[in-house]
Amino acid sequence: MSVLFLTIGNRDVQYVFERDNQKTRFPKDFFDNDKRRRNIDSSSLEYIPLVDIKKELTNLKNEEKDAMNPIGIIFPMLEKTRKFLEHQQIDQIFLISTDRKNIDNVLFEPVIDLCLEKEWLQAGTIVDDILFHSQKDFTSNYADIIENKINRLFLNVSVTQVKIDVSRDKIELVKKKEFHKYESEDELIALLLNFDFNDTNVMYPSIYNHFIKHIESIGEDSIYLSVSGGMPIMQKTLENVIRMTFLNNRIKIIVVPEKDSFSVNKINYSKAPFNKPGLVDYHKLLELRNQVIDKLNLLNFSGALDLSRYIKTKYNIANSTVITKLEETMSEIDHPKNDREFIPFYLRIISSIYSKDYINLSIYIKALQEQTQRHVINTCSGIEFIDKTSKNNQSTDIIILDNKEYKAADFDFWSEHENIWKQFSSAVLYNDIFLSKYNYRYYDFNNSFNGIKKIRNNFIHKGFAFINDTQLPHFYNFLNLNEETIVKMNKKVNRNQFDDDLLAFEQDYTGEGSTLNKIARLWYNELPEFTFRNVANRIIKMILETELQ
Repeated sequence: MSVLFLTIGNRDVQYVFERDNQKTRFPKDFFDNDKRRRNIDSSSLEYIPLVDIKKELTNLKNEEKDAMNPIGIIFPMLEKTRKFLEHQQIDQIFLISTDRKNIDNVLFEPVIDLCLEKEWLQAGTIVDDILFHSQKDFTSNYADIIENKINRLFLNVSVTQVKIDVSRDKIELVKKKEFHKYESEDELIALLLNFDFNDTNVMYPSIYNHFIKHIESIGEDSIYLSVSGGMPIMQKTLENVIRMTFLNNRIKIIVVPEKDSFSVNKINYSKAPFNKPGLVDYHKLLELRNQVIDKLNLLNFSGALDLSRYIKTKYNIANSTVITKLEETMSEIDHPKNDREFIPFYLRIISSIYSKDYINLSIYIKALQEQTQRHVINTCSGIEFIDKTSKNNQSTDIIILDNKEYKAADFDFWSEHENIWKQFSSAVLYNDIFLSKYNYRYYDFNNSFNGIKKIRNNFIHKGFAFINDTQLPHFYNFLNLNEETIVKMNKKVNRNQFDDDLLAFEQDYTGEGSTLNKIARLWYNELPEFTFRNVANRIIKMILETELQ
């Protein structure tokens, strides 16, 4: 499916007139210039294609305008957008307009009276400016007209109107205010600035809060954004919000100039230059929020929690439910119950695979080997595994077998006590996973694990953080995964494509018969079902459904 977002401006709906036996149009807003025409029933007017218009009416005297009645209606910008998309089926259109009726109808009469009473000139000037622009905004009316006739240009299309009302969350607050109790002009100005459409600190949360309800319905659809109508600040903010909300890299920006047919441009308004100093940088805030989502997609819960806490500290804005859920998840991961110590390794190894962080992957695999070795020995009867403190207060893992002490780091599962180890299937499986055979005896780590161990040791002891292509097969061979599978799953995660293949990949510890699957079975009698992908998706949904403050 394909989705088109279309911003509506005051010149995006024009009336067609008959003059000198030719169809003409007046390129400026007739609603603004003639209150009489605001009550025209546009549904009764014929839609006339742009190609039929011979010329534009520009300089007309008032008496000429009064004598003219429209014979049809035209949407020039929308028609040019349709021309660009003529080979693309559009299934859903979002018409985005600004609706300032509440500002006129509810807000300003008591405020004006207050400003006059207290002689607050600055607040009064702000009120006048906001009222001036709100009274000239007919884009929500035009959105109604376009919706009524849009099937003239787009067949079998679903239309959703999004009317951006910046005062949506403030109107009730204003209604409850007793304005005569305001003692400070600055306090009143702070309230009025919440209705300033020309401030991104107002526009960002207003647009975002209107769109979060549509996130699930759009999903992975192809997205087109036509940003020719409406206010430039709304176009810029809308592009940023759509890019950051729907997490879709396939968004195409359509720019339809007034004179030319169309053009396509990927506009970058990432710096959000309209933000006022000292106020929230909503663009940066949304970037950080997306970084939290990216970390959750990688099942990096600790990174998501750290970044969420940073957002709360930096902006004093945070979803406490999200942070609480992340804290609960991290507690379950780092303090597992019922012999579930494999969980932290599982998540961190999966996360490192998705992010291609092979240095950390080598560290986690080596740590998993050490913990697995200890776990297997503890399950074998007649063997004791202790943590012994030496004379220099260094902690050393010691194995006690036949009243002899062995350093666990140097202990060979097989060489000295072959007959004992053969009695324990877990020890045999451990050997198959980590050790190599020589004349049917196990003497050293196998080549793949040994290669991973060397990468880890070179980083920890020598600071070598570079992995070359010849070392990557160590990871693929040890994990019993081919490079193609890992690349395929990485792409799915980066595209937010959490389908059955990816979920099966995670549930089976990167694939049935894989090394991680075998290691997991050393830890459990029956392989438990892990639901961390479901947890991550639930938290992401919480984030995407949270309105900006």
